[in-house]
Amino acid sequence: MRVTSATRCYTLLRCVTACSCVVGVKKYSMKEELKSLYPKNVPIGPGPLDEDRLELILERELKEWKIVNSKLPENPFISRAELYKEFRFKDFNSVLEYMNKVAIGCNIFPHHPRWENTWTTLKVWLTTWDIEYTISFKDIMLARYMDEKYSEYESAKENKHNKERIKKEKEKFILQVRQLIANNNLELAFDKLNEFSTLNRENEKINELTLIMGKLHRIRKSERIGEVSRAEADLEYNRIRKSVLDILNLF
Repeated sequence: MRVTSATRCYTLLRCVTACSCVVGVKKYSMKEELKSLYPKNVPIGPGPLDEDRLELILERELKEWKIVNSKLPENPFISRAELYKEFRFKDFNSVLEYMNKVAIGCNIFPHHPRWENTWTTLKVWLTTWDIEYTISFKDIMLARYMDEKYSEYESAKENKHNKERIKKEKEKFILQVRQLIANNNLELAFDKLNEFSTLNRENEKINELTLIMGKLHRIRKSERIGEVSRAEADLEYNRIRKSVLDILNLF
């Protein structure tokens, strides 16, 4: 089984969220502090989805969905794993129509998405809150349902406005990373590239970035303890910058 960075993050998240977080003398409990935010009297929830099966489903079926990890806004001591996908439509009315169609199925399941609408774009995150914000088969079923309903709007992918917007977003991202590299802020440049690669499931680029980041950490450490001179370190930094720019040119 090929283990991707997304799978590793998902596995780690399941281990972390299995425990309550203690800060000082206060103990944070998801069920105690957040239960008022979520539905009551729901059926017994499913267990977390096995990561091998989840990876297989994403590879073979839900190819446009990705695993993303983030902190819970209501309680930053709790992490969540979610399925994520961005839907694009030809106009705003189509987005609202689609959301209303999906809402019917959500109430039947019952399972509900976290979503965000900006004009002709709909961003969707799916997780199962009552099993510590991990991904379950309910999320898979809802993702399938949403994809099925979206098939009626597939022509939206050819929408000129959306293509232009995606192109501009990509150009802006590349410019930001180039500026970070120019300012020698390599760590932040790595973070942005890694996040972008993870969302787009660019596993080969993620592996290359991991190797280069390892080189950066080693040279930083060697410079700190005096194993290399400043001139030698600068030479290595220039090589690392060139390697990162080479990867950036592939986007």
